[in-house]
Amino acid sequence: MPAVFGLVEDSDEDFAAFSRVVDRDAPGALLTRWRRAEEALASLAEGGAPADAWPSILVVDLNLPGIDGCELVRRLRAAPATRTLPVFVLSGSSRQADIDRCYAAGANAYLTKPASAAELRSLLQLLFRSLAVFRAPTPLAAGPVEVEQVEEASLEEARAEYERQLRDDRDAERRARERAEALQRIATRLAGLSDVAQVESAFVGELVGGGVVDRAELVRKSSGEPLDPFFSPQLMGDGTTGVVPVLTPAGSALAELRIEADSYFGEAEQAFLIEAAGLAGQALERVARSAATARRAARSGTDLPAERWWKQAIDAELRQAARTRQPFCVVVIELDGFDRISIDQGAIAADRLLLSVSDAWRRAGHDLLSRHGGEEFAALLPGVAYRQARLLIADVRRVPSLAAAFSTGIAEWDGREDAGRLVARAEAALVEERRLRSRT
Repeated sequence: MPAVFGLVEDSDEDFAAFSRVVDRDAPGALLTRWRRAEEALASLAEGGAPADAWPSILVVDLNLPGIDGCELVRRLRAAPATRTLPVFVLSGSSRQADIDRCYAAGANAYLTKPASAAELRSLLQLLFRSLAVFRAPTPLAAGPVEVEQVEEASLEEARAEYERQLRDDRDAERRARERAEALQRIATRLAGLSDVAQVESAFVGELVGGGVVDRAELVRKSSGEPLDPFFSPQLMGDGTTGVVPVLTPAGSALAELRIEADSYFGEAEQAFLIEAAGLAGQALERVARSAATARRAARSGTDLPAERWWKQAIDAELRQAARTRQPFCVVVIELDGFDRISIDQGAIAADRLLLSVSDAWRRAGHDLLSRHGGEEFAALLPGVAYRQARLLIADVRRVPSLAAAFSTGIAEWDGREDAGRLVARAEAALVEERRLRSRT
């Protein structure tokens, strides 16, 4: 006969999740559900369930409406038909009083309630292992009850294995979440840097300061120097040492990350380091590209690139963003009252104001900045999303040397539009901000 699992669960969502796991991992098993303890009692203790639907094991949620799971167990043990029916109680409560109360009522096991599909699969595996320990009684209508001796030691081993598996699953989920958050912190930190040494220092600082590794060093490589393109972890006692290649998005070698950790690095940790090194490679390439572009650019009297250079640069950055699928923003900045300053205080004062803005922008980590008309700037922010651009502008606004306010318009590339349409959206956003500022 196929295994029959009984489930007393009032949550439709929890029951649907358990049903999906049973259908996928145990297609031959049958699942009978009762929403309330009273329904289960009427069906089982009072002989209402047919023999082919009689559960091999009954799984009971502790927190049920009306009669709770613990009281249900007590009443099942008091009824002849269900006196020896194996009953497992599931609960998210770790209170010892709840645990003791359920065992005193006659529960065979008190288990942590699963919180994910992986944990549900672990529960199902436990139930199948328990079938080798328990022999469920038949309902009274089907004949006399024959009770076999329960091997408590085997049940305890299965229960302990289930709880261990749940702890392992939850630890793995927590570590995966921490790795994702660490990658986001690294990406955000590196996005605002424009110097190679700053990138190296910030990257190593995030790895060590965030507890990812215990020691790290980023070693730059010359263009002709060989570099192993694969992470080569080596065991070091109970820890790990290794070299992670730092590559550009196109696969060119830039540096190698040498790490030491006092713990073992499995596949997930290795994959994290490879992805983190990729973020460093993107940042180093961006800095190198920006520096080379700035060196080639024709400079005006205010040390800003000519607008013609900027148009060439935005096309190049859009092509790069399309290849790497990284975010890309354009910002148009207008200095309020620039013309009046030029008239009242002269060209030198106006240029001084321009320099204060461009210096503040570069100190924030970006030097792809150009004049864009008389009192406007246009800035390129490769690898920066809209929200990060807003934070960057907020930092620039706090620079004490800026004697005048300024308005900004931001547009994030949608992945399809050309440079003209992207800049037009940024200019439209600038007009809208000016309109809002004039009303306040």
